Amino acid sequence: MLTEADKAFMKATRKEVVAGRESALQLKYTTPGTVDEFTGEVIGGGVALLDVIGIVTEMSGDERVIENGIEMERGDLKADIDIDLVGTDYEKYTDVIYKAQNYTILAIDAKGIGQDVRIELVARLTT
Repeated sequence: MLTEADKAFMKATRKEVVAGRESALQLKYTTPGTVDEFTGEVIGGGVALLDVIGIVTEMSGDERVIENGIEMERGDLKADIDIDLVGTDYEKYTDVIYKAQNYTILAIDAKGIGQDVRIELVARLTT
């Protein structure tokens, strides 16, 4: 059985394992606006970017790989990002910008043993 100390140790160890292997990327999401009480029209809102670092894998070969139930294609992206950088409302992210290219997120899930310590996303090149 995992104790809280075990979970804390695994989380701390992960930070050491990924050190030096991370790349910069941006996560894109839509910010909510306010609804005008008279017209019902949404005012404000827009698109925001969050700068994060994570372990990024670009699919470059012709091998068949399935991640989170999605068949990966050449040019697709897989990223593992510390959940402390994105928060627990990670499902709001819709796109990734990596090396000045836009990717659409196809799947995004929290991962970890005993507690969520990272998110894993699969994204497809859109530009």
